[in-house]
Amino acid sequence: MKNKISVITPVFNRSDCILKCLDSVAKQIIPENWELEHIVVDDGSFDNTKFLIEEYADSHPYVRTYHFENNRGPNAARNHAISNAHGDWIIFIDSDDELVPNAIETIISRIKGNVQITHFLFEVNWSLSKREHLKQGHILHFEDFFYEKITGDFVHFFLRKHALDEPFLNDLRIHEGITFLNYYKTAKDIMYFKDVIAIIDRNRNDCVTKELNLTSDTALINKIKAIDYKLEKFHEDYLKNEEGRKTLIGTLQSQFKLKVLQGNQKEARDIETKLKELTLTKDILFTTINKLNLGKEIWFFAKILIKIKHRLKTIITKY
Repeated sequence: MKNKISVITPVFNRSDCILKCLDSVAKQIIPENWELEHIVVDDGSFDNTKFLIEEYADSHPYVRTYHFENNRGPNAARNHAISNAHGDWIIFIDSDDELVPNAIETIISRIKGNVQITHFLFEVNWSLSKREHLKQGHILHFEDFFYEKITGDFVHFFLRKHALDEPFLNDLRIHEGITFLNYYKTAKDIMYFKDVIAIIDRNRNDCVTKELNLTSDTALINKIKAIDYKLEKFHEDYLKNEEGRKTLIGTLQSQFKLKVLQGNQKEARDIETKLKELTLTKDILFTTINKLNLGKEIWFFAKILIKIKHRLKTIITKY
């Protein structure tokens, strides 16, 4: 019986680049005893994306497409693809990214002989230099990511059953890193390879739009939700040792600032009380802002400044 890989791509309004992504998968050489399917979930696009992926699927039988009537976010699209996948293994590739030539061959050659490992990490084109200290085949653990010793983007190759057990958080739309923490905890041993498997384009115009969206009120609420989830889900991990305690302090400090900017004085004070029990360090600036109830006003002007910054960046890049 052949092993099967499910390549999963959520897509929203990417008619300008989705075909490059699809072609990069189509050009892969699939080793003997392996099969591949490519599941593309259109997340309510209103450009030409739906037509392009359906037309592509008509001439490429291994491509399967699904469509949402309304935009539900990449996490919902990933969950839908995972639920409908037929593969034993999952690999995600975003709609504006491309697999490098021979990516699948490289992955399969690396995982051979490592049957006890259920989650593998590979590099993307821009982040390899950040992890020069890691060796080929380095074994990582949940704690490396939880304590933020290892950060950044990876290409994930992992067993589908883990994704079925721990779905992405639909209500957050993004913040997929929390779900990957769940995967790391389940896998226990995560094997890292330096091979660059995917090309990520970080210079697209809509990357600026994405960054601006992260400064919206909805994004602020989602960040708070994400931290609340993390604090609840990994409560015991924070209390295991001194590293966990330091991580907890940093997480609570971030949550305190977000609550202040949200204008939620009471919850911000509650978090401040927790922080006093853990550390003598006090954020005088945000404590003062909270006392004066100026969080919403500061957040309003911060959003304006960020938009001006990105507008100037766009103009400078253009000329």
